[in-house]
Amino acid sequence: MKHKLTLYMPVGFRSKDEINAILFVMTGATIGSLRFLLDYKNDYYRVVERMNLTSFHESLMMSSFVSLYGHSMMGFLLVAAAMPLLMLLHYLYHFQGSKSIYLMKRLPDRLELLRRCCLVPVCAMAACLLLCLLLTFTYYAVYMLVTPDEVLPPDAGTQLLLLLERLLPFLRVT
Repeated sequence: MKHKLTLYMPVGFRSKDEINAILFVMTGATIGSLRFLLDYKNDYYRVVERMNLTSFHESLMMSSFVSLYGHSMMGFLLVAAAMPLLMLLHYLYHFQGSKSIYLMKRLPDRLELLRRCCLVPVCAMAACLLLCLLLTFTYYAVYMLVTPDEVLPPDAGTQLLLLLERLLPFLRVT
């Protein structure tokens, strides 16, 4: 694995350490996203406790999915925002030590420098997006399946589409 990985990193770069660091911060972002479940649990127990104490009332509703979701995926945004800096770091690394920038510019494949600087950060950004979407769908499924129908907001079925429209503005669902 190490041999294949070094093909997509600057020459002499400590690729294993960088991949471990990316995995570490993505794990941190995933743990940070669990804030949704904490907020959901608090709201769920607030509503269920009131349901048990009083008869059902119209004002007794769960918070909307979007409001519970809040900023729970902010960690993924921060990781993705750091990846252009990593691209710059990869590029600047070619000017250190043996000055491999000169070798990279003389190679017949002109895209080799771009590939070594950008491939791993772009893949990390794509992984952030996919993991964020997977967690969003999972959290929405938890919200819809666990919450009793009586206390779901009237627009609960469209909350995911509204959220995705906010997160990915190029996907107009209207």
